[in-house]
Amino acid sequence: MPGAPGPDLARAPRLEPMLFAVLTDSSRVMRRWVPLSRIPPILQQAVIASEDRRFRQHRASPPGQQQQRLPAAALVRHDGKTWAFVQTAGDDKAVSFAARQVHVVSQGGDSVMVDGIKAGERVAIKGVSGLKAMLTGVGKE
Repeated sequence: MPGAPGPDLARAPRLEPMLFAVLTDSSRVMRRWVPLSRIPPILQQAVIASEDRRFRQHRASPPGQQQQRLPAAALVRHDGKTWAFVQTAGDDKAVSFAARQVHVVSQGGDSVMVDGIKAGERVAIKGVSGLKAMLTGVGKE
């Protein structure tokens, strides 16, 4: 096809869609510029995902948030929300955790990508059911 890049013989073949602009000439493509603020976030993500097959693994977080990959066992669900337990203090004898609400961005296998956990923060991955019991008030009078 005229204008299409040649085959990449250095890598294994992969199926990816051909760019629409390659299939038609510029006289048949109508474009109208609109501010990014008028484009719904889900459509922005869909366009990026269509051009980048690894989008869900590395996409940027909204300003002020960070994403981290955690074991699925580190998360609990309570009252329709998802929580992780982040270490707030600790020494050789005792460790304390605080429940923090997180947003699940993607999930695959035994791991989950979440918004709301900063790089370097320690998250409970064992004993989570006991922490959930404390969160929900089990055992309180």
